[in-house]
Amino acid sequence: MAERIAKCLETGETVAIKKLLQDKRYKNRELQTMRLLDHPNVAPLKHCFFSTTDKDELYLNLVLEYVPETVYRVSIHYSKANQ
Repeated sequence: MAERIAKCLETGETVAIKKLLQDKRYKNRELQTMRLLDHPNVAPLKHCFFSTTDKDELYLNLVLEYVPETVYRVSIHYSKANQ
């Protein structure tokens, strides 16, 4: 799994792209889950697409809203604020 930051050509919006290897041995349900999920603490799915590599590996690419902070940094910030 890899994450990348990109800019949408249509809107100019900064997005995150999560790249997931599609292994034929395993059932990957992340796309199904992301389509159903609607929660304020989860970056929403904007788009998805498949890509391949030179080695014929298939990847699912999830285009998500870009969130510049990590959960760890936010939790540290709020734990310091509560002290």
